[in-house]
Amino acid sequence: MLETLIQKDKELLVFLNSLGSEQWDSFWLVITNQFYWTPLFLFVFYLVIKTFGWKQGGFVIFSLILLVAFSDQFVN
Repeated sequence: MLETLIQKDKELLVFLNSLGSEQWDSFWLVITNQFYWTPLFLFVFYLVIKTFGWKQGGFVIFSLILLVAFSDQFVN
């Protein structure tokens, strides 16, 4: 039972990976690069500070960073 489930999972993964095309590779490389997301993160930090003020906004940002770091370490 488990072996057939693993085999079906592998077949599905191969099928989904074969749907892509090389013309989209450069787009996905840009999207997955963390460096290009920096302006969005800075904008979110700005909005948090503007909305909550320095003290509470700093606490919210610190909490977000802590939660992201925890989830990254927990998953890996």
